[in-house]
Amino acid sequence: MRYVLLSILFFILSLVADFLISPVFRLGSAKPEFLLLFVYFISFYWGRWYGLAYGFISGFLLDLHNPETLGMRIVVFTTIGYFLQEYNDRFYRFRSTSLLLLLGASIFYHLFLIIFSPLPFSFFFTRGLPSSFLNLLFAYPVFIFVGMRKSRDEV
Repeated sequence: MRYVLLSILFFILSLVADFLISPVFRLGSAKPEFLLLFVYFISFYWGRWYGLAYGFISGFLLDLHNPETLGMRIVVFTTIGYFLQEYNDRFYRFRSTSLLLLLGASIFYHLFLIIFSPLPFSFFFTRGLPSSFLNLLFAYPVFIFVGMRKSRDEV
């Protein structure tokens, strides 16, 4: 029950951050996707079913906000939430490798949007790659904090 309440609190915070705070950190047309980071951390640390559920909810809320790509973000966020857990056991010990998984998930998200929507391919270079690197920039301190806390709890 504690994890559910904690995850709902983090979900609300990341939703507020995605809609209110991410425009502050905008670089050109690129901005960090805090909901993608939320799905990444939930699926990495709490398991595939939490990642699947919160990926679906996050994608649904983003699709409601931007209806021209209706249904695409649900598919992408659910897929990312489910498959990141597959690599948790293999790559958790290597922080740089698991951050590369986040980069790959973010690039997958933007490529999926370009392929299945009327967005031009230049969108990937003007918004996709810079947003992916902004996600890494915001994920790294959280990843270090959670990793230090996790290693302290294991001792």
